[in-house]
Amino acid sequence: MKKTKILFLIGSFGVGGKERQLAEIIKNLPKDEFEIYLFTKSLKAHYLSDSDIADYLKDVCIVERNNFKLKDIITLTQFINTTKPDVVFSFATTLSHFSLVAKLFSSAKFKLINGSIRNAPDKLNLSLKLEKFLYNLYPTVIANSVAGLKSFGQFKKKGRFVLYNGFNYSRIESSDKIKAKKSCNFSEKNFSVLMVSSLRKDESKDPMTLVKAAKYIMMMDDNIDFYIAGDGERRNELEQAINENNIYNIKLLGNRSDVEKLLTAADISVLTSKTEGISNSILESMACGTPVIATSRGGTEEIIENGKSGFITTYGDYKLLTEKIVFMKNNPEVREKFAQRGQKIITEKFSIQTMIDNFKKIVTDTIYETKES
Repeated sequence: MKKTKILFLIGSFGVGGKERQLAEIIKNLPKDEFEIYLFTKSLKAHYLSDSDIADYLKDVCIVERNNFKLKDIITLTQFINTTKPDVVFSFATTLSHFSLVAKLFSSAKFKLINGSIRNAPDKLNLSLKLEKFLYNLYPTVIANSVAGLKSFGQFKKKGRFVLYNGFNYSRIESSDKIKAKKSCNFSEKNFSVLMVSSLRKDESKDPMTLVKAAKYIMMMDDNIDFYIAGDGERRNELEQAINENNIYNIKLLGNRSDVEKLLTAADISVLTSKTEGISNSILESMACGTPVIATSRGGTEEIIENGKSGFITTYGDYKLLTEKIVFMKNNPEVREKFAQRGQKIITEKFSIQTMIDNFKKIVTDTIYETKES
């Protein structure tokens, strides 16, 4: 049987949802059905070791610089001409546009898939409005949430698909919360609240709301600890706010490679984002049996059933967040109910196998449509 050749395009394998999703796709696509190629800035992979790359990729083209340049269109076109993929699948906006240009000059015949919709902003600025227009140039567009397709005006259009992230349960070492707390240096007697989030400069994430909630709770309950795992340009801003207000019940953990262990150790997980597609942090929390409180932004409501598998709050409302945190602490039976329901949702809707099956169907439908056109 002839293998389907897929060339994946991504900026780099840093810490993030699209990187995790692509890594799991690369690892889990059947080798007897697919031949996989990769084009990237750097192969310093958070989710793929060197041995993984050797095992799963037929070939890779590495630009080896921090930012793509227009001349990389030539490099990409040459790589496409050499590998002759059936499908070029881009996880990055810039690379999607590069591949659109490359398609005009390449001798290879391939189907182009733009998979760069990862958020679902309520309002589009000028740059995002331009992206919304440019999506119409692509025959196939994939988002990781229904909300994302809706935000960019692509919902229910031909060739538009949702590919949910899949969670790999092999990443969870143990479900023993007490052992996890000891391993992560969390207090065994205190209630632990964890946020796993990038602290990057843009405002898609909102860790400051959690800092405000920690300060508010600090004045009425000494037995609740807060932790933020993640790093970025806004870390200094958070440290300043914590120090100036003497908020002693919160710790910044920086980037961590043991996120699943941290989530297992936590009693609840919190995400206060301004915009999300499908949050990996939420999926990981629910898979680890840790109930989630998250803002009603983007694709969050496609994961969490409010009041059944977690709580959904209002963006920027630290007092409502405080109320939900205290309620969760005082109601362990609710936490257990949420945990069980959350794990069921991950198993049924967000498993690795479900993601791979949906990916294969999208690719098959895309190639078939190409041959028919």
